[in-house]
Amino acid sequence: MKTQSWRSLVLLLALFSLNRPGHAATLLWTNTAGGNWSVAANWEPHQVPGAGDDVMLTTPGGYVVTGNVVATVKNITLANAGLTFQVLTNVTVTVTNGLNFSAGVISGPGGLNLGGSNTWSGGILNGASRVTVAAGASFTISGNVDHDLPGAFLTNNGTILHTEGRIRGGLGSVVNNAGTWLEQVDADINDEYGGGPLTFNNSGTLRKTVGAGSTRFLTGVPLNHSGLVDAQSGTIKINGGGTSGGTFNATAGAVCNFTASHTFGAGSRFTGAGASLLAAGTMTFSGAITSENLQWNAGIVAGTLTISITSTVVINTLADHDMPGATVNNNGTVIHTGGRIRGGLSGTI
Repeated sequence: MKTQSWRSLVLLLALFSLNRPGHAATLLWTNTAGGNWSVAANWEPHQVPGAGDDVMLTTPGGYVVTGNVVATVKNITLANAGLTFQVLTNVTVTVTNGLNFSAGVISGPGGLNLGGSNTWSGGILNGASRVTVAAGASFTISGNVDHDLPGAFLTNNGTILHTEGRIRGGLGSVVNNAGTWLEQVDADINDEYGGGPLTFNNSGTLRKTVGAGSTRFLTGVPLNHSGLVDAQSGTIKINGGGTSGGTFNATAGAVCNFTASHTFGAGSRFTGAGASLLAAGTMTFSGAITSENLQWNAGIVAGTLTISITSTVVINTLADHDMPGATVNNNGTVIHTGGRIRGGLSGTI
């Protein structure tokens, strides 16, 4: 009897441990009328998600789950097209292991911080949603669908892998890349929602590694760049303008192609065995650049362009090369192979 009583006590203690509040669990949202994250009755089992828990926002229906308290969980799966997960102002929800986002809407103005390995294969980052990929974390944009972030803020301090589908912004959406952004697909980044640009700020590394075609930053998507843009495959086409002061690198056979007006600050660098092409628009320079591969094919050069010692700039194609009022200071090598050079308005070489 004593042995059996002892075994029963051990079993009861084990059951209590498995079901005690705060123990890692899989929690399913069940209230299809919507409600607050902090209400235990909205979940099955009836407990508020905590650190180590897996959260399932998958129950069918049209409703809003309101993130009304600061929370940390292990995983979130969001896979219901009718659901909106809204994080309120001054609230942050942290996911330590991964977000699996395939349908629905993530909305702000609060923050969603992502650690671990995360995927975005469907659904919308909407309104003032603020999603941050932590240092050391990954965020894979996959699925042959449009990935929409109208008005949203996406900040990357880790690694983003864009493997499928277009990225569509507008309404003042912003991407801040301070980590590594890997373009592994020939696809467009655009502002189809209108109402303000999708601004892409790159202070980290933006690298194209897959695809013989183009990754295109279309009109309405300015690329503001102070880090590294690295074309290792195909073409990175910059058609939305922007302001840059970092490095544009193109490996052999690859291209960085500027097809709209752009501003280059002092210290801009154009490197690699590939080509950086000035193809259309007004290219405004404001100081010394370093160039291994810069080619002026067409368009207008404005401001003051100072070509550093050991640098090379090629002026080619049969198009007119216009520099009204501009100053070009050459301390390196300029190779003029085609087209007229047209000045005036006190332009100086």
